[in-house]
Amino acid sequence: MTILGTDWAKYQGNTGVWGTAVDAFAICQVGGYNGRFYRQYTYASQIRSVQSRGRCAHTYIWLQVGGSVSLARQTVAYCLPYVTAPKGSIIAVDYEAGASNSVSANTNAVIAAMRAIKMAGYTPVYYSYKPYTLAHINSAAIVREFGTCLWIAAYPFVHAVPKPDMRYFPSMDGIAIWQFTDKYGREAGTDGDIDLTGITASKKAAKTAAKKEDDYMPQAKPRNLDFVGVAYTDGAVPIYTDATLKHKTGKQLGKRTAWRVISVKGGAVQLGTNSWASGADVLVRLNPLLDGKPGAVVEVAKDVYKQAKPLPKQPASSNTPLTKGTKWKTFGAYGDLSKPDNAFIDVGGAWVQADHVKVML
Repeated sequence: MTILGTDWAKYQGNTGVWGTAVDAFAICQVGGYNGRFYRQYTYASQIRSVQSRGRCAHTYIWLQVGGSVSLARQTVAYCLPYVTAPKGSIIAVDYEAGASNSVSANTNAVIAAMRAIKMAGYTPVYYSYKPYTLAHINSAAIVREFGTCLWIAAYPFVHAVPKPDMRYFPSMDGIAIWQFTDKYGREAGTDGDIDLTGITASKKAAKTAAKKEDDYMPQAKPRNLDFVGVAYTDGAVPIYTDATLKHKTGKQLGKRTAWRVISVKGGAVQLGTNSWASGADVLVRLNPLLDGKPGAVVEVAKDVYKQAKPLPKQPASSNTPLTKGTKWKTFGAYGDLSKPDNAFIDVGGAWVQADHVKVML
């Protein structure tokens, strides 16, 4: 079962902002250290708001302590008296700023804070972005001591999304929670999180949280390379007349259907003439090849040989072709993809003719 939730700071106000109706938890900032010790004034009322809905309430601490073990311990000691979430719930350390030049010192500071949290009867979790973690923290040392306890942020899309696309999961050992967007549902500035292990769950939440019939994640299919993208629906989705999303047409996209995206404007996707949908209502897979960006996956439509340069009539750089039906990660594109017989796809150090492949969307 997919467990979705959100996390709040003062910017979400006294009662917080939920991303979707199926959210099962919220992680609220109690305070921390950013050059001084501080208490977050919205914390207590946010926790009450979460609990009033029968959802799971958790806590996080801003830990801008560099490599100082003593300051890390002091920060936790300062915050613990203000924690009103139940014992056993998560207290995460938010370590995303102020790191020292020593990975070892930074890691020791984080571990010291997490040990103090565990000794106080709570579940310690480490939060940060993947690049920041790789640059400043030995996450393996944290996982060895505390198990699967990482809460990692990585945002594959710039538009609003109601659920994660697991193709873009930021693979690291020990991830318990993935923060997959900072534009969750319809609310800009609201983070969306997916619990991968059940670490956020409780019996109370299981009884009261909204339920879905099942978990729907559409399967990508081979598409022409000039596809802008594909929008997938979960439930019925209203259609609007334009990108402002102010006027509905009275029609809806059907439940669990796929639609070709013609263009994207702000948080809206165009699906036809005078036919727009909110990016918050659909799962959108955009085609990065159109911008020459890496990250797409292509399926070979017919056997094709790799070549060293993206030019016509080049000799093969290998005696073995990429065979029909195989899939390859791409690293860019060259040429007009609407004319694939004269365009090329970078499959990693070599190029193939675009008319031999389809993009998976």
